[in-house]
Amino acid sequence: MFGSSRNDLSGAEIAFCRLRDSDDDLPPAHSSRAIVVSRTMTRRDEWQKVLDSEVKRWSAMSCDQLVSELNEMQDYEVEFDSKKYQVEVELLENTEQYVQIVVAVDDGSLPASISPLCHSIVRQKETLG
Repeated sequence: MFGSSRNDLSGAEIAFCRLRDSDDDLPPAHSSRAIVVSRTMTRRDEWQKVLDSEVKRWSAMSCDQLVSELNEMQDYEVEFDSKKYQVEVELLENTEQYVQIVVAVDDGSLPASISPLCHSIVRQKETLG
């Protein structure tokens, strides 16, 4: 028999499972064991903090700055909470009306990094007239 509950262990998910069917004769304190399923944020939750920071950084740039900085894809590493993350930023479109870029973040681990977290930014160009 399985069950789960939230406990005040930094948001850890606790799963309770019966040791065996014959546990009915054991005292309640010994009839099940708690297994900590997740004590920390998920990998993608950690990536999201880095992505939010990088999106804020790139969103602050003008269209001209974005085009200038992204004439080639940018690929660099940042450190956040003592961990290293890979960031890729690429210019997707540069039209007369707007510039679109994508910011992607992962930690380089496989297979999770095959699908990084991404955010697209569209910046409207100023029109004269």
